[in-house]
Amino acid sequence: MKQRGIFITLEGIDGTGKSTQFRLLVEELRRRGLPVLATREPGGTAIGERVRDKIAASKKKGMWMGGMYDLRTPAQSYMRSAGHLGWAFPAGIGAKAACPERPVVVFTGDAGFWYHLGEVETAVRWSIPSVTVVNNNGGGNQSKRGFDRAYGGEQTEQARELWTYNKMNFARLAEDMGALGIRVEDARDIAPALERALAAKRPAVIDVVTDIEALAPTAIT
Repeated sequence: MKQRGIFITLEGIDGTGKSTQFRLLVEELRRRGLPVLATREPGGTAIGERVRDKIAASKKKGMWMGGMYDLRTPAQSYMRSAGHLGWAFPAGIGAKAACPERPVVVFTGDAGFWYHLGEVETAVRWSIPSVTVVNNNGGGNQSKRGFDRAYGGEQTEQARELWTYNKMNFARLAEDMGALGIRVEDARDIAPALERALAAKRPAVIDVVTDIEALAPTAIT
């Protein structure tokens, strides 16, 4: 059966399309000849024009996608969460349950993934083979600049406790729950990891280790 497209539910990215891991993920999907749902690429090229449905997660991602995803035909639709961090992963399971013939890829941060981590077991138990790519940087670092401003320019080390977590191997946790778990520590390994996950035909978690200090340039300084 011809693959019609890929859902990517978005959490844990800055909305600019400049995240290295996100860019490599999109490049690999496109190399496979699959239409992709995503933000605009650097330079402003829309890359979701041929896909019918869009799911966006959480308040910030919903605003970014609302401004950056173009609906060009009446057959396309756009759906977003009403501001709930953590929605992407279970939404991806729902998308795969609703459209089992279509590949589903979720891109989420570890902060969002923690909310519904137990649903990995749900996907395993019901054989729902969605693929989840976790941007594992050990925290919700999109909040870093806000905390810096609140502390007059640079937050204290104790303040970081509000948005950082212990180091975690989500691939190992996924394996313990019966899913396929793949740990990625080198960006060059993302493409083969995605290839393996999509071919597995079972729930898969790709645990991509990233730098908590990596932030996109601000639009306004």
